[in-house]
Amino acid sequence: MIKKSIPFLDFLRITSAFFVFLFHSNMHIGVDYWIFTPFIRESAIFMTAFFMLSGVSLAYNYFDKDLVEIHNYGLFLKKRIIGIYPGYIVLYAIVLIELLVTKTMKLSVLQNLVVLPVELTLFQSVFGGSFSTLHNGGTWFISCIFICYLLFPFFCKLIKQMNKLQLVIFMIFCYCILTCAPIVEVIMKYSSIYANPFFRLIEFLLGISIIQFSILNKAEMKNNKWNFSLCVLIFMILFVVVSGINYFLHIGPYCLYNFIVVPAFFFILYFGINIKSYRFNRLFELRIIKYLAKISYVFFLAQFFTWDTYRLIAKKVEGGGRCIV
Repeated sequence: MIKKSIPFLDFLRITSAFFVFLFHSNMHIGVDYWIFTPFIRESAIFMTAFFMLSGVSLAYNYFDKDLVEIHNYGLFLKKRIIGIYPGYIVLYAIVLIELLVTKTMKLSVLQNLVVLPVELTLFQSVFGGSFSTLHNGGTWFISCIFICYLLFPFFCKLIKQMNKLQLVIFMIFCYCILTCAPIVEVIMKYSSIYANPFFRLIEFLLGISIIQFSILNKAEMKNNKWNFSLCVLIFMILFVVVSGINYFLHIGPYCLYNFIVVPAFFFILYFGINIKSYRFNRLFELRIIKYLAKISYVFFLAQFFTWDTYRLIAKKVEGGGRCIV
């Protein structure tokens, strides 16, 4: 019987949102995090955790349902849209007004009308050149996850029909795509795949695969009291490797770390969803953990206003003018 919630996923969702925030603070306003800065500088890798985590979460809750059936598919999409669309529309309207007022709009009125259907239907990530248009530098994430939602029922049905050998081959194939594509990007000087919905979908599919992999291995029936320790160990290895590469080489595009990031989050999720320790699950089920996990999406959207506001305040303070918050 599939459970309806996995305490560890809330914990990982909060952790990922926190590290993405630290990454943005370092990138936008140059906050220094001492010896942790090399890792924080590359913490965009936690977007991979978000997409894999989303695949795990949805598959865990809907694995026993036939969402391909038109009625179920409609209900599924309705629930997903209600979860992400209102906040997105509010953000879109506020940022649009802000750009008009501050006269920093990058597009003409006609161009804005042309891209309006793209913005409203959440397909902006399909257009690679739109990353810096309007506020697409951040809403690519919402666009990519929406596309994953659209395709989830079909891929979920496909993956849950795979046997262990087929699943392993599929996961290796996904891993090869995610590790080879960034290399091609760098060598051939192609546009960034960071906000590409196809590659984010691959990460999402690996998340779905984790559930099937867990079921086929009957992971819940095994003695897994060390699972949390394994998750911590894997994260520490990820921290050391990414920090070391950044400090000595600074290899560039975040997706080049996929060779270690993808398997690290794969096993963190695999071991994490099967934690049976009463003590740790009680910790993850604390009300504050559930609350923080619930507002993580709004917390992500709120960052659109944080950095410009900080720059404005800092400019006023440094300029000796009055600053009213």
